[in-house]
Amino acid sequence: MTSDVSIVLDVSPTLDHGDFDTQISAVEMILKLSASGPNGTQFSYITFASTHSTVFKFGEFNSSADMIIEVNRQTRYGVSSADASGVLRYMNDEGFSVTKGSRSDARKVLVFISSGVLKDVGTVMDEIAVLKSNNVTVVAIGTGTQSNYTVLGEIASDPALVYVVGDDLYRDPYIVASMLSTVEYEFCSNV
Repeated sequence: MTSDVSIVLDVSPTLDHGDFDTQISAVEMILKLSASGPNGTQFSYITFASTHSTVFKFGEFNSSADMIIEVNRQTRYGVSSADASGVLRYMNDEGFSVTKGSRSDARKVLVFISSGVLKDVGTVMDEIAVLKSNNVTVVAIGTGTQSNYTVLGEIASDPALVYVVGDDLYRDPYIVASMLSTVEYEFCSNV
């Protein structure tokens, strides 16, 4: 089965610059190690702080190298607080729509990358519940020692889909390579 994976990256100043760079490395790792293409995994990439920005939509790039170039060219450290519920509302309303390049027969996966330090946790959980009820598998990746593992655990579809990376944790972004079976194949919960 093919997968449409939307990577949603928090660029708000809840992270220091080192952890921000680690987040970008995690995105690069996901893109580099995936079998992307029109008959494989397709990606969209969205950044958010107080507003969200679609960097690329599903099917816009078929090469992981081209996607990584675009990620590095357009991802900037934000100066405003994170509106996670806003970007998740967008994902519910149209993020996985055919107009955004998503395929109707593809598995839907949301990779949410943030410290999990969010001001609007209740609204975020409401939006996450809608995504999950629409059969979207949610992976949560936290960055740095300030990561709120409790919130990230509630965001993810399963506790096995929570990852925390960061230099101070001695966890290289390469650890997210273990999630690729989730991204590209069916996820079996509580095995």
